[in-house]
Amino acid sequence: MTDLLELQARAMAAVRLLAHERSQESAKELEDLKLRLADSRGALKKVMEAKFALQDQVNKLTSELSASKSDNSKLETRCGELERKEEELTAKLSRQHEELHGVIQDRDDALSVKDETIAKLEHEVATLKDCVLNVAEEGFNQAVRQAVLLYGVPADGNQFDVEKEVFQGQLIPIEDMPNKGADKVDEGGEVDGGDEEVLLGLVTCRPYL
Repeated sequence: MTDLLELQARAMAAVRLLAHERSQESAKELEDLKLRLADSRGALKKVMEAKFALQDQVNKLTSELSASKSDNSKLETRCGELERKEEELTAKLSRQHEELHGVIQDRDDALSVKDETIAKLEHEVATLKDCVLNVAEEGFNQAVRQAVLLYGVPADGNQFDVEKEVFQGQLIPIEDMPNKGADKVDEGGEVDGGDEEVLLGLVTCRPYL
């Protein structure tokens, strides 16, 4: 009986010792769990803070993207306006080029007509000069023939000179005459009217026979 009681006492002591050890181990494990829980909470807090920061960045990027889309739409509208303006300017420039080409063509045609007119006038002036010379020479020869017939003046002498004129009783070169281009001067030095027949010959360019 005594042995049984001693055995029970030893068993109870062992149980208490085991329970104490288990209690200490449990307390240690609980402390470890508390530390791990605190670390987990700190890590979770950091994760949440990073999540919020990331969300702020996402919101900011979303706002910037929306603004970029709006700016892009405005740029597309502006580009369309500039393209239409370019087409209008190109069409206007094409019309002006055609008008300029027409003006240049008109100018070239006018210059061509002017050149033809100048050539024609030069030809007419040359013809009139020849007519004037012919009329003057034929008029002079006519006067010489009449002088030979009426006054018996020899026609084979060199006293007659078509390039000279009577002025103040002397024969002087026509280019030395005063009042060059005035009316005809007679033998007495008086101014006389122009010869109608000579003027008629100048107008009609009719050669004397």
